[in-house]
Amino acid sequence: MRIVNLSIVTGCSILISFLGLAREIFTARLLGTGNNYDCFVAAFSLISFFLVLFNQQNIQSLYLPDYHRTRLQDENLSYQLKIHFGSYLVGVTTLIAFILYFFAGNIIHVIFPSFSKDKMSLTADLLKLMMPVIILNATLGIFHSHFHSRNKFLYPAIGQLINSALIIILMFCGQLNVYWLAKIYLISMGACWMFTALPLFKNTLSWKGTTKISSVKIVKNGIFILLISCIEQLLHLWFRSYFSSFGEGVLSEFSYAWKLIYFPVYLVGFSVSTAFFPTIVNEVSQNVTDKKNIRLSSQITLSLLILAASFLYFFAFEISTVLYGQEAMNIQSLHSISKLLQWFSLYIVITGMNIYLTRLAHLCKKSKPLFIGLACIIIVQILITPLLVKKYADFSIPLGATLCSTVFVLFQLFLLKKNNIHIMSITDWVWICVSCIGITAVLCYWLKPFSTSVSGLTTIGIACCFLTLGINAIRKNSFVGQIFSYF
Repeated sequence: MRIVNLSIVTGCSILISFLGLAREIFTARLLGTGNNYDCFVAAFSLISFFLVLFNQQNIQSLYLPDYHRTRLQDENLSYQLKIHFGSYLVGVTTLIAFILYFFAGNIIHVIFPSFSKDKMSLTADLLKLMMPVIILNATLGIFHSHFHSRNKFLYPAIGQLINSALIIILMFCGQLNVYWLAKIYLISMGACWMFTALPLFKNTLSWKGTTKISSVKIVKNGIFILLISCIEQLLHLWFRSYFSSFGEGVLSEFSYAWKLIYFPVYLVGFSVSTAFFPTIVNEVSQNVTDKKNIRLSSQITLSLLILAASFLYFFAFEISTVLYGQEAMNIQSLHSISKLLQWFSLYIVITGMNIYLTRLAHLCKKSKPLFIGLACIIIVQILITPLLVKKYADFSIPLGATLCSTVFVLFQLFLLKKNNIHIMSITDWVWICVSCIGITAVLCYWLKPFSTSVSGLTTIGIACCFLTLGINAIRKNSFVGQIFSYF
């Protein structure tokens, strides 16, 4: 049953990631870059901050353990706990939404000071239009925890797929502009919310019991998980604020590049760790001496991330042209996007490993030192970036992000080592890096003329994966051999 549930979660996550990429591709082809889409990106950046902050994982980390304990004692109490926590969450997110609504202009002026008055006004209008998405998304986290605690993973996953698919469908229902795009996000989230909540409303009508719950216990470790997510999203918001100051359309270009950058980061970082999560939990909780599943999953994660980063680096312009190149996108914007992909290529590997290592650190109950370390590193990054700008201009953001993310990886490896968790040897790191980058570079030299279509790029990508697996299979005790041993 656990394997089936993990397959559902992983499969749906992969499908949602591809639908998100498709959404970005269609947006680029239909809207391109410019002032209007700059405004949408700025408005959605603020919405996205709270979408991630109050996402399913962060919400569940706050109260799910208490919810499980209560459900085992009294089903009625568990329903009350869910409603209790949900009412607090609705209250907090509603307050946030009201603050954003009434002070939208002031907030945008602070975060995006380089915007003109017209751009600030349009951004404020779009922000107000999408405001309810924050509340709907936060309560979805409560709904999902209800289903997951009962081993029902498929139904909420279908709801998320409906949200992603409906956005793409509605994009072709009428003339697409930034106002209609904002409404599409609101309509799709509302449809997902109604679909997910419908069975819960039926259960609510049938509740019985006289026992009342007095309070909700917030999990201390969950607070630090929420804080870590908060400062990570603040950093991403700062990235967008910085790029918005470089001129018209630059924020749009950064947004399109950022989607391609984070596509492999989330796809690999979360999917691999989720697939191995039960066995990793057992190895950590039982303090197993030979943590082979942690080593295996970390090597798979690193290999896939390096392959993705190398592929984006060597085929940056081809990927940008094939995916985004239509009438709405000019050649200068395509060059800018490809340049950003190359600049952030190493950042993809580092950040993807950070996501994987962070989940391990949370399992080891290292959320507090993790939060303190991340906060210090981000403060240093913000302080050194103005110094880097003088010499490296707009390259300063990816340079500073990559350097500081590398420090955070080393810090997490140190924390895990204190818990007797060794990810992989230096030899493993070097072998994987050299094989992945080398094969991609060779294929780039040989097959560059065939990278002018989606099918061509896909074929080259598959070839990179199989050749890398083949090269690593030659090595004794490689992760490829361990994968085959599972079958």
